[in-house]
Amino acid sequence: MAEPLPTVVGDPAATKVIPVRLFDGSGNPTDGSGASASQVQGTAAAGAAAVGNPVQVGGFASNNSTGPAAEVTGDLVPLWLSLTGAVMVGGGALTAARGSSNTLMVGPILPTGSRGLWGCYGFSYNGTSWDPVAKPNDTELLPSSAASTNATIAKASAGELHNVSGFNASASVKWLKVFNKATLPVPGTDTPFHLVPLPVGLFNVDCKGLYFGTGIGFALTANPALLDNTAVAAADITGLSLILS
Repeated sequence: MAEPLPTVVGDPAATKVIPVRLFDGSGNPTDGSGASASQVQGTAAAGAAAVGNPVQVGGFASNNSTGPAAEVTGDLVPLWLSLTGAVMVGGGALTAARGSSNTLMVGPILPTGSRGLWGCYGFSYNGTSWDPVAKPNDTELLPSSAASTNATIAKASAGELHNVSGFNASASVKWLKVFNKATLPVPGTDTPFHLVPLPVGLFNVDCKGLYFGTGIGFALTANPALLDNTAVAAADITGLSLILS
């Protein structure tokens, strides 16, 4: 620790005071009145408010969308954290081609330029917009086919076809025609969106969540031609189950 300066520096017998320049520990001149405005000072204990002008290592804590003051390019800004230390990030609209979107956030959608905690649901692009990945939550059941095409509307709105299962009790392959329609399909007139062969015996077909943008309808026919409307026989197909979402 430095010794205090005497009242008069220099020759004790001198009649004039000799000027003295003081320097801080870094070699910077100081007037001796205390720390300079640019000097790092104060404490920043974890979980406490900053005192003075400390070096910010832990970041700027905020409980809402108000973050550190906006600066200009090249300025140093503190890391923005939630009150529990989670990193806050900026949201911005991204195009589908970039494989992401600012609508993939947990909680309220954050507009472009705002910031918040970032968390993602599983999302899938349907060719037009983003859909949350949903568990299969609906079924269409046909216990036993009638002697007809058994035209059925399974879902009158957009959805996904996940699985087709059942039993073909006939002696030949039958065909499930699936239509992208919100109204009852008309076999022989409407063109199917998807065609599923139903082999003799048990069948279980994974349709991988095939997306239908309008609705999901189906019919059963004896032949694979898209506009074939040859009816199946009664009880040809039993236990037919379409798993949807």
